[in-house]
This record gives sequence, structure tokens and C-alpha cells, in this order.
Amino acid sequence: MKKIRIFGNTFRLTALKRVQENFTWGLYSQKLVNLTKLYGFWRFSVSVKEKIKMDRYADLAYHFLIREKASKIE
Repeated sequence: MKKIRIFGNTFRLTALKRVQENFTWGLYSQKLVNLTKLYGFWRFSVSVKEKIKMDRYADLAYHFLIREKASKIE
């Protein structure tokens, strides 16, 4: 029973440390600003030619930014 309690405390402290390091207001606000910029860029792309460019840009952003980070999580 004591080992379970020690493991639970260790798990809890590790989880809290990870949350405090990875989920801060600074990181959240930076992600929000980046997404807002991306949305603004997308919203003003109205012509077919511009939409094709936007699609390519979104693919690049996904492949170079999001996919790599997502694979590290798993």
C-alpha cells in the first residue's frame, strides 16, 4: 500500500511539473497569435489562385510544424 502511495505521489508531481512547463499562458498566447495570423491569411485569400497558395502553405505548416511535434507526443 505504501508503494502505491509513493508511486501516486511521484506520478502526480511529475504530471504537475509537465503541465507547468508545457501549458503556460505564454505558450498558449503564442499559439493563439500564430493561429490568428494563419486564419487572417486564409480569410483574405479569396481568388482561386490564392486559395491554392494557401493550401500549399497550410500543408507546409502541417508537415514541418505540427506533424513532427505530434509524433513526439506518441
